[in-house]
Amino acid sequence: MKKIVFLFLIVSLCMFSCKKGNEPVPEEKEAKGMDNIEKTQYLKWATWVFSNKDDLGKDAKDVKEKKLLEFGNKVEITDELKHNDKLYYQIKLPDESTYYVLASNLTEAFIIITDTNISTYSQPSEDYPITKYKLQPGDFAYFVKNQNGFISVEFISYLPNREKNKDATWPTSPAWLVEGVGYTTDTKAARDGYFLARTYNKMYGKAKDKDGAIKDMQDYLNDDGLVETDVTYVIRNLLNELTVTEVVNDVSDVNSVD
Repeated sequence: MKKIVFLFLIVSLCMFSCKKGNEPVPEEKEAKGMDNIEKTQYLKWATWVFSNKDDLGKDAKDVKEKKLLEFGNKVEITDELKHNDKLYYQIKLPDESTYYVLASNLTEAFIIITDTNISTYSQPSEDYPITKYKLQPGDFAYFVKNQNGFISVEFISYLPNREKNKDATWPTSPAWLVEGVGYTTDTKAARDGYFLARTYNKMYGKAKDKDGAIKDMQDYLNDDGLVETDVTYVIRNLLNELTVTEVVNDVSDVNSVD
């Protein structure tokens, strides 16, 4: 009887050990922290993305399997790779489809100024102020990185000089802002900020086109899909300022003829 009990105990121990050895092992990606690599980013501008990594480096016109993404489209980064010394990301869209895109076409966040007279700095320290201008509502930049309570940003347009009879300014870029002060990262407001940046470039760039800027603003504000944000009023005020000035000038011209 003792022998039977002893054999039963041995068989039971073997069965328990085998079962324990077959338990599912945690996925390798969790052990390597793959979840930390998958970061949410946004398109800086309209960009073609490619389905196949063999097409990396080619002109979009020479690639068949591709998709056009628009400014502000959100993507998830699932992998990264180098091609001809350039960094590319594999990205995933909400429908789970994957593509490849040049990393420099993406940003982690948009920075849109919402308060008046926001200071910028040449270093992440208030001891290095940039004094030739202050940022105003609607001014737009791309987030680069944060450090020591500051964020580094990259501007993409002229800034109108708010003082009369002075030219527009191309801001120092990259520059630093105090983190969390005077701006929003809201993606809807980013559309307004991006539009304003393009408008400023049209107004103050080499080929100045004030009439074109006015037409663009009218179309933008009359769009049925327009979503009002904290900075939409900046576009409306700029349009009013330009059109009122234009009317006053026309009246002056008529009076001078008389």
